Amino acid sequence: MPLLFTRFCFRWLIFGSVLLCWSVSADTLQQRIEQLTKGHKATVGVSVVDPWGYPVVELQGNTQFPLQSVFKLYQALHVLHLVQQQQLSLLQQVQIDRSRLLQNSWSPMLKKYTQPKFQLTVAQLLQYAVRDSDNNACDLLFGLTGGPAALEAYLRTLGIEEIQIRANEARMHSGWSVQFENWSSVGAASRVLQRFMSGQLLSAELQRQLWQWMSQSTTGVNRLRGQLPKTAIVAHKTGTSGVQAQIRAAANDTGVMLLPDGRTVLVTVFITASRESLDKDEALMAAIGRAVWDFYLQPPRYQGLTGMNN
Repeated sequence: MPLLFTRFCFRWLIFGSVLLCWSVSADTLQQRIEQLTKGHKATVGVSVVDPWGYPVVELQGNTQFPLQSVFKLYQALHVLHLVQQQQLSLLQQVQIDRSRLLQNSWSPMLKKYTQPKFQLTVAQLLQYAVRDSDNNACDLLFGLTGGPAALEAYLRTLGIEEIQIRANEARMHSGWSVQFENWSSVGAASRVLQRFMSGQLLSAELQRQLWQWMSQSTTGVNRLRGQLPKTAIVAHKTGTSGVQAQIRAAANDTGVMLLPDGRTVLVTVFITASRESLDKDEALMAAIGRAVWDFYLQPPRYQGLTGMNN
């Protein structure tokens, strides 16, 4: 009995030491990110969740950040959920009347298809919405799925409470204040990424498809992945507002960094009430992304945790 008790105490001593090292090490990342955001004329929210699912950094955790186009990622999860439930099909054709679309809005789809009427599949609309952040594709998908209210209800089924979706793109274009009806905390944004990466929401095929669209994103090249190696993979979704009275309401990026050793890190950076230029906001996101990347590529001081979660 004394020998068993000694072994038991020793194992817990080692476990406690590993946790302490992990905590100290995580604190250094928190401090580095706080240093990067210091003096930036904006409200900056950051969430970092490590490869084992532990929140490591959270700044401005209770702030409600306007989402802008980040919600298109959540919309894609909802649409693919309906596909999985056989309520929609990726091959389903959607009839599109050009005259009913937003004309003065970000819409690569509208630039490519110039005829008065055309049709695209649900899969094509999802690709435009997620990869290219197309506003018209987003609202066409809302027309198939019950709109913002249905999307918010879906998020509640995932246990996500700190995200509100009330307006589609057309309504957000109607006035400056409307964009603030769609908001999220940085922690909730990371929890959505966790649910997506868990593999429990979608089939392997649908998950691979959404990952591909996210990793091929044509927006935000200077944000989270801006200072990473050219070969680095970041599956992400951005969101950006306009400027009023020299204040930008939103410059956002949330996504999954794939490290060279196969581990994944979830990173969300939301910036609101910014008096900085968009270039400076993006440079800050890139610096945070690099700090996270470097942190997880350094020799880990808490490597023992990996064996405890296998």
